[in-house]
Amino acid sequence: MTMSLFAELDDSPVVEDIKAAEEVTLRPYQLECRKSVHEHWAMGNRVTLACLATGLGKSVIFTAIMEDVCRG
Repeated sequence: MTMSLFAELDDSPVVEDIKAAEEVTLRPYQLECRKSVHEHWAMGNRVTLACLATGLGKSVIFTAIMEDVCRG
């Protein structure tokens, strides 16, 4: 008997069914980091390093930055 590797996925929700997370409000230091990254890019620098301690929201910051980039 053969079984599809994707059998469990057949009944899974499609992307349209997944609701977006609530709006995230950045903290002041996260806003400053986001602003610094945009300024760094505006100067023509293509490589950016954001150095923050564990738990300070680097993923949240870069998600916001990518949102800025995608929205123009």
